[in-house]
Amino acid sequence: MLRQSAFSQGYFSQHFSQTVGLEECRSSKRRMRAIAQTLSIAASVAAVGWVAPAYATEPRPSAPESAESIHRDTPESSALAVVSDAALGELREASKFSSITLHPDSIPAATPQPEPVTIADLQIQQIQRDTPAQPSLLEPQPRPTAQLLLDELPVEEPIVDESSLDESSLAQTSLDPLDEPSEPALEPVDLPELEPADLPEGEFSSESAPFDPEGQLAGSAESGGARSGSRWQVTVEPYFFIPLDVRADIAAVGRSTTIRADLDDFLNLDRAFDGGLRVDAQNGRFGILLDGFYLSLAQSGTLPVTFPAGSLLRFGIPFEVEGRADASASLRQGKIDLAAYYRVVNQSLRRSPTPTNPFPFLVVDPILGLRTNISRQEIEVDEVRIGPNTIPINREFSSSRTTLEPLVGLRVGLQLSPRWSLGLESSVSGFNINAERDTTFNFQAGVGYSFSRSVTLRVAYVYNGYEFRDGSGLRRSEIDLDQHGLGLRLSIRF
Repeated sequence: MLRQSAFSQGYFSQHFSQTVGLEECRSSKRRMRAIAQTLSIAASVAAVGWVAPAYATEPRPSAPESAESIHRDTPESSALAVVSDAALGELREASKFSSITLHPDSIPAATPQPEPVTIADLQIQQIQRDTPAQPSLLEPQPRPTAQLLLDELPVEEPIVDESSLDESSLAQTSLDPLDEPSEPALEPVDLPELEPADLPEGEFSSESAPFDPEGQLAGSAESGGARSGSRWQVTVEPYFFIPLDVRADIAAVGRSTTIRADLDDFLNLDRAFDGGLRVDAQNGRFGILLDGFYLSLAQSGTLPVTFPAGSLLRFGIPFEVEGRADASASLRQGKIDLAAYYRVVNQSLRRSPTPTNPFPFLVVDPILGLRTNISRQEIEVDEVRIGPNTIPINREFSSSRTTLEPLVGLRVGLQLSPRWSLGLESSVSGFNINAERDTTFNFQAGVGYSFSRSVTLRVAYVYNGYEFRDGSGLRRSEIDLDQHGLGLRLSIRF
């Protein structure tokens, strides 16, 4: 300003000799210049103090604009425009004089230009403008995706209810590969509830039962057998017999005697032993049995002995003689059974069975196979007393026989609970095929208690009968065995 004043004084002093009108013109211009400078300074201070804070808080436009357009749009810029036009007019008046040179400092300071607006600032402003201050709780809010950060000018798309779209419309809709894949909506499916009463008979799988004492439920159902495939389940049962009463009438080479045993002979193995081993291999409803049994009875002392007619001719006795003799007799019998069975009944007797409580559960197994009987009886006579007479014999008489005969049996199991069960088994073989009389009959009925899935103890009443008779006279061979007692079985399943 001072430079402009000095410039003006120099100019007016140089042309002091001009007319009085020119002097008045100078005075008026001097006043206008001072007024213009004062207004220009006041407007600049007001613009800096008012426009800059408003510009910092006001959202910026979507595209950068020039400084001239910004000044024209604001109310403060109109006053600046008036002052600028006045200053430009004064300069134009001054430029009419050729001797005047303009100095850069004489031009009013221009309004500072706004900082350049970047694309990131525009995207942030767009997101702030699109996001409501308090989103509605009733309307689902769209999830922000990477598309909003990549597009320079994101375009708002209307929210479409996917439930109202069919497959054709979904196929035509273009999907952004950058969008996060949404999880497919799973529609609930109503599954029919299977009541225990709806379970078909014979379709219970014993694998779900906690224990299987008798081994009757293993692979019982067809469905259980299908699940197990070709897996065989093997059960090993050692067993022995506790005699309560045993009577055996034996005859060897026509000489006959009787052997008796009872509970007092249980611990005397030289007098009585009766035991065996059974192996049961089962796959589903089909099973194979291998049973080995051995019986040994012996008695010595004064025994009743019968000699057939003609056996004492060398002593001059042609008729049959019954007397008492110092003798010993023994009977040994071995039995080997090889049979197969098929489970024909396999069902729960409960009205509403469940996989965890099907009890009572009934199984029935018919058995068909072959039995091999190996028997040997021996009678050793020292002397026979007939009345007051004693006849020395000092001879041993023995007979043995091996037969192969058909076997038919039936096994019934009733599982009462996970631990307790009942069992019944019976078999018949021989059918008088190999001799005049040849029949074997076995029967047992008992209860079982399961300690675990693989160990079961069974106690049963057992009756064994064996009747064999062949030949006559001095060639007669005979066995008539009846025994009953308690049978103990220990089942171990693998």
